[in-house]
Amino acid sequence: METSAVEESFFFLPYTVLLIVFGCKNDLFLFSASYRCVLAVIIVVNLRGALRKFRDIPQMWRVNKIDASIWLITMATSALVNTELGLLVGVLASAFFVLGRTQQAQVTQLGRTATREHYENVSSYRGLQTHSGVAVFRYGAPIYYANQSLFKKSLYKCADLNPVKEKALRLKFKKNKKQRDETGKIPKVKSEDNLSKENEVEASASITMMLDEKSSINIRSLVIDCSGILFLDTAGINALKEVRKDYRGLGVEVVLAQCNTSVLDSLERGGYYDSKKDGEVGKNNMTFFTIADAVSYAQSINVPNGDYDNKS
Repeated sequence: METSAVEESFFFLPYTVLLIVFGCKNDLFLFSASYRCVLAVIIVVNLRGALRKFRDIPQMWRVNKIDASIWLITMATSALVNTELGLLVGVLASAFFVLGRTQQAQVTQLGRTATREHYENVSSYRGLQTHSGVAVFRYGAPIYYANQSLFKKSLYKCADLNPVKEKALRLKFKKNKKQRDETGKIPKVKSEDNLSKENEVEASASITMMLDEKSSINIRSLVIDCSGILFLDTAGINALKEVRKDYRGLGVEVVLAQCNTSVLDSLERGGYYDSKKDGEVGKNNMTFFTIADAVSYAQSINVPNGDYDNKS
């Protein structure tokens, strides 16, 4: 119906324009005084389809507030300024909202349903089961230069294990222990506040070292579900390399699962699967297309020979 109305308006448009031009050239008062109004009416008639879109704003707002906001911004700029600037503002607004979405993405821990091999967010559903010694996480946004640091922080927070801080505590504990072994006493401190802080650091570090074989957080492998990661850039690949390197320094293996072809190609080109540097040929080249396969592999490398029944 809208198409037919537009076709009818365009059918009379050439004749109307010729009539206006003829009247203006012959100084006819009727046309010379009102040609602007006639042109405005023609524009409004041809924009009826676009103006009817305003009735869809409430529904658009209920479906997706971000898309509705982008449409309103683009429409207002085009109507108040000009079409070219309106389109430019619309593109910039879309890019801004996409950037904001990737900045707000968080790592979530996943659990398995009791009846089938399906994993969902443990904080959103009840009755999900987790695996002993294996933690499964998901990140629902691309990893690139703008959010790679946020990805690592979110992962460390969700796993409750920051490998950088953990390594620093272990090195500090070993250093203090070496000094005590050499001098036979605790190193001197400058004040009571420093003494209390030093004791807290030493206590936490000693607990970490004592529980090295049986950690209180009980994580020996970490599976990252990459189904929500659409693409990776150089910074994102380096972030995954750093995560794997940092956790491997603590004896925690990082496994990627459900990577799409674009992510796999990026990892291959970026040298993520280069095993020669790690000295473990073939270990980094393993690809898992399901979370269940990745979890099974992680459990197999965590459980010693003869303890298969202890896997859960």
